[in-house]
Amino acid sequence: MLNLRQIILLIVFLPIVHIQAQIHFNESEYQDRLAAYRTLALEKFSTNSIPIQAYEGVPVDQKTLQDIIQKMNTSGEIDFSLVQLVRILFFSHGQYDSLLLPAIKSIPLWLTPNETTRVYWSENHITMWLSSAWLLQEKYGIGEDPELRKKLIHCLDLKNQYGFYEFFSSVYFPYTLSGLLNLSDFAQDQEIRDKATAACKRLLSFVLLLVNDQGVLFPAAGRNYESKYIQPYGQNHSDLIYLLTGLGEKPTKVNHAAAFLATSRLDVESIVNTWTPNIDTIIHHGHSVEMLKSLGDHLLPTDQVIFHWSCGAYFHPLVALQTAQLLHSYHLWDHKEFKSFKDFKSIPVQLAPTLAQAASSISESSVISLADIYVYKNHSITLSSLQDFWKGKAGFQQWPWAATTGTIAVTTKSGKIDNPLGDENLSGNSNLPYIKQKENVALIMYRPKKDLKFYGYKNHDVRLLWEENKKYDEVVEYGKWIIGREGNSYIAVLRHCTDKIDGIYGCTDQDGQLWACVVGNQEMYGSFQHFIQVIHQAKYQEKWYYVFSKAAWHYYGMVEVDGKLLTYDWEEDLTGKPDDPTTEPLVTSIKTYDSSPVFQVYPNPAQDDIVIQIKENHSTMPYQIKIFDTHGRVVLDKIVS
Repeated sequence: MLNLRQIILLIVFLPIVHIQAQIHFNESEYQDRLAAYRTLALEKFSTNSIPIQAYEGVPVDQKTLQDIIQKMNTSGEIDFSLVQLVRILFFSHGQYDSLLLPAIKSIPLWLTPNETTRVYWSENHITMWLSSAWLLQEKYGIGEDPELRKKLIHCLDLKNQYGFYEFFSSVYFPYTLSGLLNLSDFAQDQEIRDKATAACKRLLSFVLLLVNDQGVLFPAAGRNYESKYIQPYGQNHSDLIYLLTGLGEKPTKVNHAAAFLATSRLDVESIVNTWTPNIDTIIHHGHSVEMLKSLGDHLLPTDQVIFHWSCGAYFHPLVALQTAQLLHSYHLWDHKEFKSFKDFKSIPVQLAPTLAQAASSISESSVISLADIYVYKNHSITLSSLQDFWKGKAGFQQWPWAATTGTIAVTTKSGKIDNPLGDENLSGNSNLPYIKQKENVALIMYRPKKDLKFYGYKNHDVRLLWEENKKYDEVVEYGKWIIGREGNSYIAVLRHCTDKIDGIYGCTDQDGQLWACVVGNQEMYGSFQHFIQVIHQAKYQEKWYYVFSKAAWHYYGMVEVDGKLLTYDWEEDLTGKPDDPTTEPLVTSIKTYDSSPVFQVYPNPAQDDIVIQIKENHSTMPYQIKIFDTHGRVVLDKIVS
């Protein structure tokens, strides 16, 4: 306990903390930012400038338009450009109709048989395609899809009722927003316009939840790329954050979605006023995969499957049959997104659910329809994580946790880019960790499923994104902890080991790895030295043990920091046996004689030091303690009382 003198010293020397207040929306300042962004688009032209050119009534760059037209029938992601063309058509009052409409009419606006290139699914794509098709139908009568309105309403209702599948995706949410803004700005149908406007507001308010007072978003996410954790500014999503809030760096170039917002009439006051500098909550996001059929039972079977795919449910056992049927009936095995699975083409579709269940380590975990997301923010620091999300199974662009001290991201990634079943340079993890977070502390445990090796996931190294030489003001190491300071914000990461792989902090243990992360700042801990002392006092433990009565292998992990205790006992059947020679120490069996033992030994297993703690009411009894090494030799024989 601190005495009075210690308390006085702490008060006298407690550093002054700058606190970012709640943002109060100012319409005039917001419009000034939009106007400046439009000016930037005209002065520093890029392909992202063309909607702004049309909005401002200046000639739209002809070379850019011709380039889009030329790739209209060859690009698999032409919808990124299509939403721009739609916006130009509505702003230009017929000036570009004769140039653009023939090119647009040359492509199908929804999935047709024998498609090999265009992607109509995943949340951002489905929103851009459906929004474009609807507006082109309303304005020009293009398309003959009697199911279009039903599909679009279903899409909008999903977002407004359950949120966005690609949650916190700084890669994809801006493109979803582009499609929604087109509907909000231009749809004649009042119901569609209102639902799209509500979806815009829900999406942007959700994003601002995790934006810190530096205007930075480094989130745990449903889908993301590693590049989004390298630079805090100058990106699609960061431009949107700046335009909305004024936080962050002023943009120096124009990005796709921000060009849409800069030309939109969306009322953003209620969105911006949701931002807060502090948050500590778990967001129960989305819906279960079991709800997919009932949610889409009013749609045609083909459309149902496409919506299943929009939440990552491709080969989940519950939808594998429908996926296989669509791939066969539409002859999609040559599509660029399914070529890797072409070997299954000859297998009867009726076997798809059985095969998917057998391969659950890769078939289930692509689903992003449901997640519990822990979000912690205190001014500049953030820590977010997906709680118990597909642990041990393969990851497909999901980002299970991330933290920041302001403008520097910290996170981990498992595996190497060598998976033959997919293009793993899109940020796939070889296995997803179990995570439990409590306020500013997270326990992170890796334990890959053993059958992953049969599907090409053979490497389960875990690498730490830690840019110590680039940005931190101070970095210190204490055992397995690495601790950094950026300004008045702090972070500490407990690593499974202190090794490096190709110059990056990382560990090669293939059976299980224990990691942890702690964030803090002056407001919470005072000086950086005091934060270091808190980490010095932290406790952690991991152990493997076998329970004969359950025929189960357990991997136990624990971290305790600043009074916050997080534990997890990860049970697997016999297939979960640790068998990598680098996994040590290893307890091969534990037999409990009494649920309330007379003594405890920790850490267990131990290397150099152990503590033997005897219950108080037994402490006067004499005991003989014998300690043996792994060869059975007695290294200690002592009687204590």
